[in-house]
Amino acid sequence: MKIFYVNEIKMLLIIISCLGLLIFSCDEREPEDPNTANYIILVESQPVAGGINGDIVGEDVVGATVATRIETKLSGENDKPIKNALISFSAKVENEDYGGFDLSSGRTGDDGTITVLYIDDGSAGAVDNSTSVNKWEGVIVKAEFSDNVDPDTTRFNVYASQNQVWPYHITLSSDSDEIILGDGGSTLTVELKNKLDKPVRNVSVTLITDKGTVNSAGEAEFTYDTGSDGILSFPFNDQGEQS
Repeated sequence: MKIFYVNEIKMLLIIISCLGLLIFSCDEREPEDPNTANYIILVESQPVAGGINGDIVGEDVVGATVATRIETKLSGENDKPIKNALISFSAKVENEDYGGFDLSSGRTGDDGTITVLYIDDGSAGAVDNSTSVNKWEGVIVKAEFSDNVDPDTTRFNVYASQNQVWPYHITLSSDSDEIILGDGGSTLTVELKNKLDKPVRNVSVTLITDKGTVNSAGEAEFTYDTGSDGILSFPFNDQGEQS
């Protein structure tokens, strides 16, 4: 039988106590992201000219002048923004790599978002053929967070030149067959399309009238943005002014 001296017993107790503390601490640790299965990632795209904070334009065109801004948001339960999350990006045309990004991966900010710039590879462009069935032939950008969070994608066309899409054409219509002086207001609708008859989305259109107003504030000039369908609607009131 081995005899322990007092100093040895004290040392043994100290070692056992430290080991127990270490095991207890490890068991009590929570995973950094225990609820990532509830995370949602959303990605949107918008053509811009002049860099990531440049002017919004109608389409992406091959070359350095126009690129596409990719904005991604990661959120958890109750739409809580998830900050400092690593998001990765990829771009493909028919499952083949196409173009790249100023930042292929990066972390979200305090608002749960990260914005990168997609840049085409300068080739012939990638435009969807509207007659194709169950097939997209333009660019598909995918944003990913982790394996247990479904990625999100955004898709858009990259045209070979401005001549493919310009000039635009604009249609103005009313919800009434005729506008009668002093008979209240009407809702007018603007539809903006490119040369290929595709909607021009999220661009600014300035409306000006020499009679009446073009917004609820009673102004004769106002700028609206088209929606994702290239359409915007606004209230028109003649204000009793004759033409």
